[in-house]
Amino acid sequence: MSRTPVVLDERRRWPFVVWPALTFAWLAGTAVFAVLWLAEGVQLLAMTEVTDAARRSAAWYLIWMLVCALLIPLAGGLVALRTRRRVAAGFFGVLLLLSVAGLWLVAPPSEYAGAIAGAFSS
Repeated sequence: MSRTPVVLDERRRWPFVVWPALTFAWLAGTAVFAVLWLAEGVQLLAMTEVTDAARRSAAWYLIWMLVCALLIPLAGGLVALRTRRRVAAGFFGVLLLLSVAGLWLVAPPSEYAGAIAGAFSS
């Protein structure tokens, strides 16, 4: 009679895909949309007449940069807390703090809100 081993704790493998994917989305998304936002800003400075479409385009790049920089690490941290992955939650908390600090060095939050509101109000 052969005995088969009993598996008491089967490890889930999805975190090994989800955490790096969220980290990549945070890093690549923030970088790409920051470059696009800055390039659009330089183009706006060079234009003789700034159109509403150009302002909205820059505002959408800014919105997507903020989504990638702030909401992705926040969502990753919340999912990690919900699934009781303390190391991943701490990692995404650090990413969120890095994003907030980096964005604060560029401009205070009121200027981001003013830029977005100004682009869509006209």
